[in-house]
Amino acid sequence: MVRKALACALIPFALLAVGCGEKDEPEVTGPPVVDREPSEPPEQGDRTETGDGEGDVELEEVGDFSSPVFVAQPVGENALYVVEQGGRIMRVAGDRRPKVFLDVTGKITSEGSEQGLLSMAFAPDYRRSGRFYVDYTNKAGDTRVVE
Repeated sequence: MVRKALACALIPFALLAVGCGEKDEPEVTGPPVVDREPSEPPEQGDRTETGDGEGDVELEEVGDFSSPVFVAQPVGENALYVVEQGGRIMRVAGDRRPKVFLDVTGKITSEGSEQGLLSMAFAPDYRRSGRFYVDYTNKAGDTRVVE
């Protein structure tokens, strides 16, 4: 009887020991990661001082948007692109008047809080190619990333 009780008491410890065994590490593939040497800090005279939160930084309203979820800016361009969850991307340039850049409201669903037009990214060569990508939820509820 004592042996049976002792055996029953040791079963959880045996299972724990089996579960804590070593696991095989996954095989690492792909190009090697090259560690870069940290750059030298700038000379004392070249250093940009960090603000104290009391000044030198101001918020500036750039427009009135409907459910904005993301802001992007292609390299070399001053315009901002504001992604609205409902399906539009608004371009805000120098005149500060938002203009529709893309409207996919007919292709998306935004019924859920994490659905709709959610993001965009510009191709590195956007200024030359005009390529950009959008992430949205289609009418079937599937996530799509398209060029």
